[in-house]
Amino acid sequence: GDAPSARSRHAVALVPPVVYVFGGLSSAFPSPPSASPKSTCCAPQLLALDLPSRRWTQVRASGTLPGARHSHTLVPVQLEGTTNLGHSASTPMALCLFGGELAAGEAPLAEAFLFHCASRVWRRLSC
Repeated sequence: GDAPSARSRHAVALVPPVVYVFGGLSSAFPSPPSASPKSTCCAPQLLALDLPSRRWTQVRASGTLPGARHSHTLVPVQLEGTTNLGHSASTPMALCLFGGELAAGEAPLAEAFLFHCASRVWRRLSC
């Protein structure tokens, strides 16, 4: 697919052979009516770049999806199997998303979500 729009303050995580990108600020997304015309808004997407094919896709996920945000963290998590990230194709992997802001200047969020890479299901974690 096409490369995603330019963005900043997004989060990136590698779960070989896929690079995941979530959120960030981008002028490609509509701003709220109260915002200035040149403001940027958060990208409400989880994108995946398959490294072998160099193909981008927007991940279609279910569950309790996190809202669009920027300035957050996204880290790979091994759910079971070996204790390092040198995992095999059969090792379940997930992404843990924490914090961020919904809009520039707003209070930081203290919420966490887990995305199961194989099932493509998000769930909110208790913090």
